[in-house]
Amino acid sequence: MRGVKVIAAVLASVAIAGCGTTRSAKSSAQPPPLGAVPIITSPDAISLPIDAYTPTQSEEDTLGHAAAISFARCMQRFGFREPKKLLSDTQPALVLHNLRARSPIYGFFDPSVVHAEGYGVVRSAGGRAATREAEVQPPTTAEKSLITGHDASGARLAGYDGKPVPKEGCQGYAFRAVGGSLPGVGSTHDMPGGGPDVPLTDPRIASVNKQWSDCMEVKGFDYPTPVDAISDLKWKPDPKNIEDYRPSREQIAVASADMGCKLSLNLVGIDVAVASAYHKQYIDSHAAELAEYRRNFGSRLKKAAAIIASENAI
Repeated sequence: MRGVKVIAAVLASVAIAGCGTTRSAKSSAQPPPLGAVPIITSPDAISLPIDAYTPTQSEEDTLGHAAAISFARCMQRFGFREPKKLLSDTQPALVLHNLRARSPIYGFFDPSVVHAEGYGVVRSAGGRAATREAEVQPPTTAEKSLITGHDASGARLAGYDGKPVPKEGCQGYAFRAVGGSLPGVGSTHDMPGGGPDVPLTDPRIASVNKQWSDCMEVKGFDYPTPVDAISDLKWKPDPKNIEDYRPSREQIAVASADMGCKLSLNLVGIDVAVASAYHKQYIDSHAAELAEYRRNFGSRLKKAAAIIASENAI
């Protein structure tokens, strides 16, 4: 097959963590009180209470490397050669920067790029657009069936070349080897109860969004919330030409105005304070479950480390 990029596309996952999970549009509970409201002028200044429990880049790399080894071993049993190392093409600090720059609460926040790139795209350490499918040849029909464990009609593939195919194919085999799918850096979705829920109807968020919308209107742009601005379909890039993506002048103008309004209102600082309050509430109410969650995750990391050690010993 095509090497590391294919394994990354098959096995890896990306989480846009931002300020945490937002599952409910409404909440009838009394909003938790705010602590200190930080002044935030860069995504690198954002930190959240739930960070103590979410996977780090190093942990995700360990799981990904072990899963890649297991995936390769599985595919090789059927005569397909695979590299056994999944190398991260981005630096940990940049991964976290990109995660913090995008949020389901405040939309986009990266003052360092808007005047040139608008809402842009996620960039790799080398400056290229970080897309997992660019320049990757699609797998053949046989490879796809072995990866997923299902044939072209969707039926379960029991065997190939006289050998039994694992349930859910080599992808399923690889995930089981490391105790589950790759959660993604900063991910909260597989935490107890689905992780902390930050309702967008919280009055503090709704109030600063209204101020932001008024600020944007003064500058000639009509968007109810920051998420509406970045989600404007006019900015949607063509996935087939993502490497050639260039923002329009209009997008740069909107993104620049957006960033100016956010900075003048300290919108991200307020949103982070609100999210932190919900995170602390969630952590307090799920203390035992979160401790077990991290213990289980630690066990997954030990399994992964053992797989990597066995490969290095060969």
